[in-house]
Amino acid sequence: MKPLIFFIVMLATHFPTSLQSQSGFQTIETNHPDYENAIEKSTQLNKPILILFTSSTCENPVESNKLLKHSKELASIIEEELIFLQLFVDDMTPLDENEIYISKLNKRTINTVGARNTDLEKRMFDYNNTPFYVVLNKAEKVIKTSKHLETKAEVVNFLKSALNNN
Repeated sequence: MKPLIFFIVMLATHFPTSLQSQSGFQTIETNHPDYENAIEKSTQLNKPILILFTSSTCENPVESNKLLKHSKELASIIEEELIFLQLFVDDMTPLDENEIYISKLNKRTINTVGARNTDLEKRMFDYNNTPFYVVLNKAEKVIKTSKHLETKAEVVNFLKSALNNN
């Protein structure tokens, strides 16, 4: 196996698909239909949804993931007040044959979980970068977004502001 191919295989097979096992708070797994599951759970539990579009390889998203993973205060807010949906845009997991589609935005074939997450981010929020935080209500109305939060205090303030506007 050539080194680059090995790296891609390792990346695809050792991907964190949620923070559940790392932080203990409730998450929706990132194999679709995650978004639909999050909307359903939001309606059932009457909680807004926190979507984090992220990456496992870029520095800023990795730092954002660490913030969420290591803060008990953030974990508490997320667990008690939100449905958490973490979507990796670089997840190379292939979609099942029946899930592959052509993007309406760029006419490209969407055949991996990461490409589908990227397409969702572009289509619904007109944005294409990570990290990207979105808080939605159960009716799928955007409550608040943020393109980059660097500190725990920024994330806490963002979440509290979003929850106050729900």
